Order: sequence, then structure tokens, then C-alpha cells
Amino acid sequence: MMRKCPNCGNTIRNREICPICGKNIGLQVSAGKSRPQINKSLPKPPQKASSKPKKKIPSKNKSETVSKNELEEDSPQLGSIASSLLGILCIAGVMLIVLSGVLSPDTTNSTNVEKQNVIDNITDSDQLTIQVNVVYNKQWSGSIGLNDDLKNYNQNGSKTVVYSNCVKEDTISASIQKKDSTEDELKVQVLMNNVIIKEESTKTPYGIVTIS
Repeated sequence: MMRKCPNCGNTIRNREICPICGKNIGLQVSAGKSRPQINKSLPKPPQKASSKPKKKIPSKNKSETVSKNELEEDSPQLGSIASSLLGILCIAGVMLIVLSGVLSPDTTNSTNVEKQNVIDNITDSDQLTIQVNVVYNKQWSGSIGLNDDLKNYNQNGSKTVVYSNCVKEDTISASIQKKDSTEDELKVQVLMNNVIIKEESTKTPYGIVTIS
């Protein structure tokens, strides 16, 4: 059956689709009646899969988790190092204190040793210098003397009394009293050849120091 394409006017024979323009004109069953047109669309060619690999975007949360885990793993090591350093510093401090105590002479022991050496080395014929120091910055009174020869004192401030040409058998006597109600220290020292061999003190108000 001969027909013309309504789109391009091409003569079509026994075909539903125009070979020129591709118009679907359908088939007529009888004269004057046309077969309903069926709209057939050509299938789309399948899309080719991309050969390029997709890039993976790293997860920010994942990287943060890894960093936190690494820090948590390193934390015990840092704590252990800090503890070790602290222990070493403590040991070094103790050793320094011990060494300073060993190397620093004890003043009290040194004085006692020197005093004992002076006393032990005195002979009956040695000429000695005996000195009495009253150390106080306020008013005091009392007596100081060699053997039975005592002299009375009443003064304000420190005082030094020196006896020359003494011998081993000579004795020193001193009795000093504070003249005020303060708790300041009054000290009395006896020296032999410039070495302190005896020392007494008081902080009692109106306190008395006696040496013989």
C-alpha cells in the first residue's frame, strides 16, 4: 500500500516508519481509517562505565579519631618519662643535701674540739689570756672577777674584760643580770687565748647568767 509521509512527503510502501525522516506513520487497516499510531522510541544506547577510579575522600572524623588514638597511645609514654625525670631530680636533691652536710663543717663540733685542744695543751707554766664578754645591747648589772678579786659593773651595752698573765689554776667568776623586762638575749662568754671555753645566756625578763 502506497502512502506519503506526512512529515517529509516521501512515498512509503508497506512501512510504518519513514526511511527518510524516521516519522512513525503507522499502518492503515482499511480505506479511510488509519491504524492508531504507536509511538515507539528508539532505545538509548547503554552508557559506558567510566574506567577512571573514583577518588576516595578521606573522612575528617576518621583522621581526627586516628590522631586522638595516637595521642592517647603516646600519653602513657610521656607520663612515664616525666615520672622518671622527677625521680632523678629528687635523688639528685637528696644527694646534694647529704654532700653539703658532709662537706660543711659543724660549727659547734669545731668549737668544742678547739676548746678541748686548748685546755688539754695548757701546762702549769703557760701564761694565759682570759677574756670575759658580756653581750647585751641594753641595761645590765653584775660582777666579774679573777679568783676572789671581783669588780661590780652597771652599764648599758656590751662589755669586754681582759685578764693577762693568767695561769692554769686561776678561776673566773661572773654574775650578770638584765635590768629590763624584755625577752632579748643576754650572753656571757669566757675565752682562753681567744677560744671560747664557756658560754651561758638568758632571755628571761630580769634574767641572771652565772659563770664560775
